[in-house]
Amino acid sequence: MLPAIPASMFEGEELSDVRDLLVITDEVVAVLVFEKDTGWETIVTFEERSQVGAAVRELIEYRDYDTSEEDIETIVWEYEELITSEFGAES
Repeated sequence: MLPAIPASMFEGEELSDVRDLLVITDEVVAVLVFEKDTGWETIVTFEERSQVGAAVRELIEYRDYDTSEEDIETIVWEYEELITSEFGAES
């Protein structure tokens, strides 16, 4: 589990509790969001780990985060690198 994007840890300029998670397993990528009224909810699940980019985009759309395409590409690239190097996964 990882904070889904940098905005997932901030309210405005202030650091806050993580409220969006990207969950990655060998076979699944899921996005969980924390809602004050209902707690943790899964907003999207993909059956292939290669769908990290789609998962990040779904979260940004769900939360209506103001994130540039360049920032999205950087976030996705960094997570894909983490998956292949740190988690020992093959591309």
